Amino acid sequence: MSTKTEANPLQVMNVSPRDRAIYEAVVIGCKSQRAVAIEHQLTQPRVSAIVKRVTRWLSQGAPPGLGEIYRRDRLRM
Repeated sequence: MSTKTEANPLQVMNVSPRDRAIYEAVVIGCKSQRAVAIEHQLTQPRVSAIVKRVTRWLSQGAPPGLGEIYRRDRLRM
């Protein structure tokens, strides 16, 4: 028996505008995680976790049934 809860594949992840801004500053703007952490009054490990979470969110694509082709199918095309 597993104590870890399974993620519901139908549940949509929510990412706040602040988290997206942090992701953009680090990944697109090439700012250091430490500088972004100071700017947003967070710790560097928290900024790292936010970047990972937004990266995961971006890789998910739209939930099934929203008329979008799945990411794996887009890659095959």
